This record gives sequence, C-alpha cells and structure tokens, in this order.
Amino acid sequence: MGKSEVQAKLNELAEAKKAIVAIGAAYDAKRDEILKPVQHELNALTEEITPKIGVAIERVKALEEEIKASVLELGETVRGDSLLAAHNPGKVTWDTKAMLGYSVGHQEVLQFKRVGKPFVSIQEK
Repeated sequence: MGKSEVQAKLNELAEAKKAIVAIGAAYDAKRDEILKPVQHELNALTEEITPKIGVAIERVKALEEEIKASVLELGETVRGDSLLAAHNPGKVTWDTKAMLGYSVGHQEVLQFKRVGKPFVSIQEK
C-alpha cells in the first residue's frame, strides 16, 4: 500500500471516529429524553452516593500509598488474599548519546546495542 492509500485510509479512519462520536451523542440525547421522568430521583441518588464514594476512594488512595511505601521498605513482593503488591527493582537505563560517543573509541560496546522493532502510533494533528 502506497503513501496516498495510507492517507486515504487515515481519512476514512477519521470519518469512522466522527461517526462513533455522532452515534454516542444521539444515544445520549435519546437517553436523556427517556430519563426525564425519573431524573430528579437519579439526582437525589447521586447526591446520596457521591460522598460515600468519595470517602471510599480516599481510603483506597491512602491504603495504596501506605502499602507501596511498606513494600519499598521491605524490598519484596507481598501477597494478600486477592491482591499483591509487586516489588520491582528500578529499571536500568543508559545514556544513549553518551554511549554512542564512547563507542567511537570503543567499538566493542556496540555488540550490546539492541534496537527494538519499529511501531506506529496514530495521533490527531
């Protein structure tokens, strides 16, 4: 497939994404119309539940931070009944620019160079 065919496919993809948004908007409008008779009950339920959810979310955040700090201090993975806190050692990275400069005088280091597979990401302009 040539460049112009890929461009045409990108344009088709953009139109397909717009169609999804339009369908979602139509669904939302119809849903709102259907819910009008009970909207006040839904609003009351939301007002009742929202603070409870907020408290639960804050508790989850606090527990997660406590667990992460403890596991970092322990230096090992800890398993609960249904969750585990996996300890991961820090990722090793290298300064690629500096290593390539160093390799000019030390070609032997290039044998350790690994290049990943190329990949494509589709982005909005």
